[in-house]
Amino acid sequence: MGYCFYLNLNSGSIYARSHFATNVSHSSCESEVFALDETIREALYLRGFLSELGFPQTHATIIYTDSVSAKALIELFNVGPKSAHIIMRLNYLHEQVLLKNIELKYINTNFQVADILTKLLSVPKHQLFTDFLLSGHSGIPPIQEIPHPEKKIKRSSTRL
Repeated sequence: MGYCFYLNLNSGSIYARSHFATNVSHSSCESEVFALDETIREALYLRGFLSELGFPQTHATIIYTDSVSAKALIELFNVGPKSAHIIMRLNYLHEQVLLKNIELKYINTNFQVADILTKLLSVPKHQLFTDFLLSGHSGIPPIQEIPHPEKKIKRSSTRL
């Protein structure tokens, strides 16, 4: 798992971390929730640190995620039998969203800068994400507000 933090869109990354997960997940959604949990806890620590330095945080910290299922699970707190074992973690994350300390936003996987810390990327994408880490986004949000595509059922016909 990996994450990086910016003070604003014009700054370079102030903090980035990548490491192996220490727990075993039953699904990709659960592993994304674990990653978001660690990211949100770190964001809350940085918010408190900035407040102690005299820079109180008046707006929610935006966390970009490319997992629609983990985002929905945290925001809607729709806990079922398959997610009951992580209910305490989800409860804490949901509370932070309700308190408006954290705002989760969907980001297309093609624009997820934190992927440079966790995946093998093509050379052009690696260079682009390295520039984003070093010098920020030059005032441009990391996404062009690409809406999540609706899930479509693909029907194919085959002839024998």
